[in-house]
Amino acid sequence: MANFKYTSDIIAYILFKAGEKIDGTSDYDSKALEYVNAAYRKIWTGGSEFDVDINEDWTWLRARSTFTLQTAITTGTVSVTNDSVTATLSAAQAVDMDDRYFKVDGHEDVFRVSAHTASSDTLTLDSVYTGSTDATASYTLFKLDYTLASDAIEILAPMIVNRVNNNEGRIDGISLNKLPPLQNIGGGIPNKFAYVDDTTIMFNKYAVDELVRVNYWYKKRPADLTDSGSEEPEVPLRYRHIIGNIALFDLLMDMNDDRSETYGLAAKQGLLSMSRENQARISMMDGTYGAIVPRWDLLAPLDYEVESYQS
Repeated sequence: MANFKYTSDIIAYILFKAGEKIDGTSDYDSKALEYVNAAYRKIWTGGSEFDVDINEDWTWLRARSTFTLQTAITTGTVSVTNDSVTATLSAAQAVDMDDRYFKVDGHEDVFRVSAHTASSDTLTLDSVYTGSTDATASYTLFKLDYTLASDAIEILAPMIVNRVNNNEGRIDGISLNKLPPLQNIGGGIPNKFAYVDDTTIMFNKYAVDELVRVNYWYKKRPADLTDSGSEEPEVPLRYRHIIGNIALFDLLMDMNDDRSETYGLAAKQGLLSMSRENQARISMMDGTYGAIVPRWDLLAPLDYEVESYQS
């Protein structure tokens, strides 16, 4: 119980300090995990819910992931009919085309594929086709929207493509309304992205001839804790007692126990200490934190200037 390494240690701690049995017979036993998870969320969301003066981007919550940008499809032709939501490809597509964008050459409107079954030649569009009927139209199917890692809260820095011909591979975040209209989006390596919603981003270009790997750093959302003797919270071991003190504060408040104030103060002091260490760790990084550093061998002497990422 004393080392706070596992979730079960923390639960045992708050029950013991509250004067409750830790053998599973306490009236608060079933609620203990709820208190611990509530405390855990108050910490990993930045700490401001418990102390308004603390709002941290914890370095221990950083993770990385990748996208593989899918190439556009222009194989064969497509049969489209004015005022119909159905488009029929001359060549069936082996993979699901759902949520890709569809554009017929020579027609301005861009449609979204709302339904397609792998190995089928039939596309269902998100609205009726507004162009002229054409049985053999040239077309492009392209993908712009990609889903972030399932535990991603937010992207922390510009995304990176390892191609030197794309501003050293930097893909900057912008607001959605600054992306070009769909009819103006072309192929190539993207250099901008925007959030569509909490879990989806949209690029300003689509891959053309080859798959493109995109790397990104993000702030992750920890999974809820379980009452486990082998599960370790994401919080660094030396600070896991803070989870216990916040949970204990909430528990004692519900029990109308005067000791709640003592543990509340201890929790705030612990959070403050963890916050200061986090800020010190960030400040010890060089001036390129949150920025993209080009390869030195590609730079002209004295021409280098760091650009900080703005989300």
